[in-house]
Amino acid sequence: MKNPWLKTIVSLVTAAALCVGMACLTVSAQDTVFISIEDKNVDATAKNIEINVSATNLAANGGLFSGSINFVVPDGLVLIEIRNASGVGDDSWNDVSDARAVFTPSPTYNGSNLTTLVLDVAPGAAFGDVFNISINNADFASSNLTPMPLDLTDVGKITIDDADVHVGSVTTSSGENTVDVPVTIQGNPGINTAVLHFNIPAGLRLLGFNHVGGMRLGESNVTGASVVLSNESTDEYYGTHLVTLELEILDKSLIGVRQDISVNTQFSSISDSNARTLNVQYVTGGVTVVVIIMRGDANRDGAVNVADITYLKRVLVRIPGFPSNEECDVNNDGVINAADLTYLKGHITGRPGFPLNN
Repeated sequence: MKNPWLKTIVSLVTAAALCVGMACLTVSAQDTVFISIEDKNVDATAKNIEINVSATNLAANGGLFSGSINFVVPDGLVLIEIRNASGVGDDSWNDVSDARAVFTPSPTYNGSNLTTLVLDVAPGAAFGDVFNISINNADFASSNLTPMPLDLTDVGKITIDDADVHVGSVTTSSGENTVDVPVTIQGNPGINTAVLHFNIPAGLRLLGFNHVGGMRLGESNVTGASVVLSNESTDEYYGTHLVTLELEILDKSLIGVRQDISVNTQFSSISDSNARTLNVQYVTGGVTVVVIIMRGDANRDGAVNVADITYLKRVLVRIPGFPSNEECDVNNDGVINAADLTYLKGHITGRPGFPLNN
């Protein structure tokens, strides 16, 4: 039965009929129903925030038969959906424009989860802002239409708080000697100064900082892996890219293992134009070296040419100082022999039928 008001009318008629010739059975309210709205910390650009709304003591009051809640959603938040929990009725009677959730369980609901408010943070929100979601009014009734005593005093607090600084995770070939790792900020509420200290693993060496986003590169210490970024004016930076770490790969033996690069939180801080230090979460990244086989590149110089023919010949006659490798298996048959030399010559001279399958 879709219409909650029709459901109430039918219930009244049914209850009256049951009272004919017998004492009416009633369920007395045992406990106050407390309605709770979830608190959540989000960043200034958060979308599709899910705020759960729950209730206690429904079973003690005979179970929820019908009900509704009118929420007060403040400026700064945009309500985009009201999504009822399983068992309390579908969403068809919910009204987003009026911030109203309607519950029509069948027959009754004794659980705790009621509904979920889905919201976006409106443009203009800043670090430290707190938005309170409250309840204007609510009506809950049990199966015999006895009103439930409700406590509507709980307020859900949405706090603009966290931003995330991500050190990128980069995969590079064992043939590369240097690699660039970007450092970005997600959920940027507007920053003016960033002081960042990085923990660089022994297998990598920091060469420098480059590709600064919309901020000015200030004092930097390559040896100490630290950098200061700032705006030239009092304006705040709302972009995502902060800086790029240029690194030399010292240890290529750690194949397939990420060498972690983290931010030293003890010495790092990010602040806005009012010198307020932001609450930032730092996400570790790093560099993973992988072996990329270029069949035919026998000398592993990054190119396939006549020098590889010379190298492969020396491998086949076992001249010291010319070790074999997977690149020498040019025809990819699992064996390194004269057939690979023939195949390599065919490829380099451009003969049809000699592609390199890496």
